[in-house]
Amino acid sequence: MRAVTVVLLALIGLPAFGQEGMFVGLGLGSFDYKESTVDPVFGDRSDTVSSYKVYGGFEFHEHVAAEVSYSRADDVEGNVSGNDPFLGDFFSTTRTEFTTTTIKVVGQLPRDWGVLIGGLGYFDTDADIDLDLMSDAGAFSASGAVSDDGLMAMLGIEWRFGRFGTGYGVRLEYEWWDVEDGDASTIGVGISYRF
Repeated sequence: MRAVTVVLLALIGLPAFGQEGMFVGLGLGSFDYKESTVDPVFGDRSDTVSSYKVYGGFEFHEHVAAEVSYSRADDVEGNVSGNDPFLGDFFSTTRTEFTTTTIKVVGQLPRDWGVLIGGLGYFDTDADIDLDLMSDAGAFSASGAVSDDGLMAMLGIEWRFGRFGTGYGVRLEYEWWDVEDGDASTIGVGISYRF
């Protein structure tokens, strides 16, 4: 209970250290996933799909902010066909949905029109996988989940405008995650509100 109280008091006191305050945003993007190897049954789960995210954070200074985000990508699909000694001729389809949470420190370089931004942080991804397999031996379906975590990076540009103590932003960004078995990245646009 004492730790929770300390954290709450720290969060209440954060605005005293910041010039800009808190922000929230919503983003849409194009999620690109490429596996480093092709599985003989699961196939090549490399695809580009749409994604969305919600994000928010706190600007401690005009040059430094902390940001958290939650994102989800549409199903990344993979197909493979072949012949196996046990299955005979087969065809399989996989659908993988990625859900990612990130926390990062963002550096900001203010300009007259907005800011240049770059961030480094940590990600945690859950991938829900559905497999449908048709073969000479019969049909088979299965579901499973895997998780991954590691480092991530972000680069972007944010145009800012607003009046009367509020601020709006339009962000164009590139995010990259150091996933274990391939490459994952997103190019997206976001709209933010600062208060």
